[in-house]
Amino acid sequence: MNPPRARLRYYGALWGIAGIVALLSFAIFRLIPYGIEAIRYDLTPVQWLVLVVWSGFMIVTEGRDGFARRLAPRIATRAQQIKVDGDIVSILLAPLYCFGYFRAPVRQMIVSYAAIIVIIIAVVIVHQFPQPWRGIVDCGVVLGLSYGIVAIIAKCISAGIHTHTSSTH
Repeated sequence: MNPPRARLRYYGALWGIAGIVALLSFAIFRLIPYGIEAIRYDLTPVQWLVLVVWSGFMIVTEGRDGFARRLAPRIATRAQQIKVDGDIVSILLAPLYCFGYFRAPVRQMIVSYAAIIVIIIAVVIVHQFPQPWRGIVDCGVVLGLSYGIVAIIAKCISAGIHTHTSSTH
């Protein structure tokens, strides 16, 4: 048992979770102005319908299915791995480790890298949309990401990652 090392691993796990939450929060705060701008437009009934349907779709697919059911459990598991047995590399790069970008099963790393490529392509495409359509899309993304942040924090708390004991080996 090495209490200073256990403390370092504990803070590494928290860094992994906090880094991911900060990244997602940064995306939300960058997208909110576009969503607000879209809502301030004189939206047609069709645009309002698209906004509502798209937002619901993103809450379910991105928030519930993507984050709550898939990503949040993986992040919690990987943060727990850092807390229990993290080395200096996984601690320093904890957000990347928790996302599954390295030292993960090959399939998981492929999914992680493919997801970031798809997200980058989607961002580039949506960035070209005129208002209010860009803002309509961004409203849904903000809701999905917000759901995701709550899911990640809740899953990590339920996994007990927020607690620190010096008996952690």
